[in-house]
Amino acid sequence: MRVVLFILSLLFILPPLVLGQTVEERLKQKEEEIRSLEVRITELQSQAKTLNTQITLFNNQIQVTRLRISQTEQQIELLADKISRLEVSLDRLSQILENRIAHTYRQAQIDPIYLFFSSSDLPSFLSRYKYLKVAQIHDRKLITQVAQTQVSYQDQKAEEENLKLQLEGQRKQLADQLSQKQHLLQITKNDEKKYQSLLAAAHAEQEAIRLAMRTARLVDGSPIGKGEAIALIGNTGAPGCSTGAHLHLEVVKDGNPQDPSTYLKSSSVNWANQPDGQFGFSGNWDFPVESPRITQGYGMTYWARIGWYGGGPHTGIDMTSENVAIRSPESGTLYRGSTTCKGSTMKYVAIDHGSNLFTWYFHVQ
Repeated sequence: MRVVLFILSLLFILPPLVLGQTVEERLKQKEEEIRSLEVRITELQSQAKTLNTQITLFNNQIQVTRLRISQTEQQIELLADKISRLEVSLDRLSQILENRIAHTYRQAQIDPIYLFFSSSDLPSFLSRYKYLKVAQIHDRKLITQVAQTQVSYQDQKAEEENLKLQLEGQRKQLADQLSQKQHLLQITKNDEKKYQSLLAAAHAEQEAIRLAMRTARLVDGSPIGKGEAIALIGNTGAPGCSTGAHLHLEVVKDGNPQDPSTYLKSSSVNWANQPDGQFGFSGNWDFPVESPRITQGYGMTYWARIGWYGGGPHTGIDMTSENVAIRSPESGTLYRGSTTCKGSTMKYVAIDHGSNLFTWYFHVQ
């Protein structure tokens, strides 16, 4: 009877095959849909930039994320079923083991000599002795089985927690993607002409800034001290290369763009760089403007991710301020210049801080 119970208890360790196959088939189908959409996303990313293409790209990315959420939810559901069965199995195995330990303890008190003399004949003694040995072997297997089931239970619980964290991240990603799509529609007012105008301005601005920094002849500079006024926030370069008064700040070290946030000190700033989030500052420089309002950060920002800089990063930080005075964050040698951008003049100032470290300030008045 105990052997039968032991075998029945093992059946609770594995979920029914039909259920497992059904869920696995659904998961496989979702994975195939995800792969198909990812191919489509790659194709869209290589196409010409239009508002319709970008919205279609967003929709495909959103659909992939939703499929992954559904996939993870099903994996959690399947794991929950396995965990439930493992719990039942552990309860049954523990009960059987408890009974077997008590029975084995009683058997251990029986002297083999007593077992021999209490048997009716030698075959009976051998049979009872063999049963005792077989029972001991089964007991050892049962103990091993309980230990293995406990380990499996803990592993499944850990995997369930990891999947829940993954699901939380996927839901946040979906919310971000929906926000990014809505933001683009709001900025462009779902108008292709406005989208193309903004795209062209961003690309032209970047090209003009890169060209200016490569070809600028920094001569006849003047010494400038930390905190001294160097220019005013402006909108030079408009309308082709600027869509509003702002300061585009770049930091260049040994000819390579640097993240300005690693040079600027932590400060109270206003944020207007949606749908991107806030970021920190870890340097020791004062901001070049008072009470800055950050409109775009450095790196693969939202606009960089949707391809407005040719697939590359935004190489500076954009900001505005009610106080339009721009001040030097560190001492150095000040230079002034200008470049042409889509038929308009875009002015800039640059400061050589020594050790091949420069700061550049574009769109100034």
